[in-house]
Amino acid sequence: MLVAKVDRSLQTIEGLAQALQMSSEYGMQFDSVEPLYGFERSGLVFIRMSFNQHDVHQLVDYIAKIKGVEYAEPDFLVPTSSSINDTYFDKQWYMANSGIWPANFYNTPVTPVAGADINILKAWDITTGSPDVVMAVFDTGIDLAPDSYTFQHPDISAGNQLLGKNYTPDGNSQDNVRDDNGHGTWVSGVAMAVRNNNIGIAGIAPGLSFKHYRICRDIDGSGWCSSSAFNQAAFHLSDWKNANPGKNIVVNLSTGGASSTGWASGTNDLLNNDIALT
Repeated sequence: MLVAKVDRSLQTIEGLAQALQMSSEYGMQFDSVEPLYGFERSGLVFIRMSFNQHDVHQLVDYIAKIKGVEYAEPDFLVPTSSSINDTYFDKQWYMANSGIWPANFYNTPVTPVAGADINILKAWDITTGSPDVVMAVFDTGIDLAPDSYTFQHPDISAGNQLLGKNYTPDGNSQDNVRDDNGHGTWVSGVAMAVRNNNIGIAGIAPGLSFKHYRICRDIDGSGWCSSSAFNQAAFHLSDWKNANPGKNIVVNLSTGGASSTGWASGTNDLLNNDIALT
C-alpha cells in the first residue's frame, strides 16, 4: 500500500486511478485510490495495490510524475515505543521515589535516589487534572468488552473516556478501537488509571478526559503504526475539537523508528488547530 499527496481534486484521483490501472510497471496490480479522512485539507490518498517490493523507490518516483501528484511513498509502519493504596504504586518510582527499590523489583546494582521523580504527591494536592483537558492517545486502542464498545478494565473509569476512531487497515469498523496488542491500554493507564482503588497502578492525571484512537495494530506480537492512520486520526481530532470548543487537547504518540514525509500533513493540522503533539 502507498500514500500520495495530490492537488485535492476528484479529477486528479480519477486520473491517477486510470494511469495506474493501465500500467504494469514494476509488477503493479492496481486495486483502488481512496481519499483519506481530511482529504479536502491534506490532499492525501491511499493507493491499494501490490507491486514488486524491490522496485518501491522506482515505483514512487513513477507515481510522483503523474499529473497532479506532489509525492508518493509507502504507507510506512513504525513500532510502538510501565498516601496511595494502589497495589503497584511503590513500583512507580518515577512518580514518587523513596530511594528504596521494592522487594524483588529490580535486579540491578543501581542505587535509587530519593526524590528523583516527578513529585506527583505534591502535584496531586493541587490537581489530578481537568476534564476540559483531553489527552488523545494515538496507539493500539484501549481495552474494551469483547461484545461491545464499553470499557471493562477494572482500573479505568468509564466516566471520562471518549472513543475516537480506528484507522488501521484491519478490516474492522472505524468505531472499533479495541486494543489487540496491549500497548495502547498500557500507555493510557500510566496517565489515567484510577487512584486509591486498591488495585493496579495510579495514573498521573486521572482527572483528565481521554480520547482513544487506533492507528496501530498488532503484527506478530508487536504494535505497528502507519502514516495513513495517523493522518486520518489527526484530521478527525482537529474536526472534533472545532466542534467541541473550550477543550484543550494534547496527543500522546508513543512510537519509535524513523519518520517520513507522510506524517507531516497530520502533524501540521494538529499544530494549526492548537493541539499539542508529544
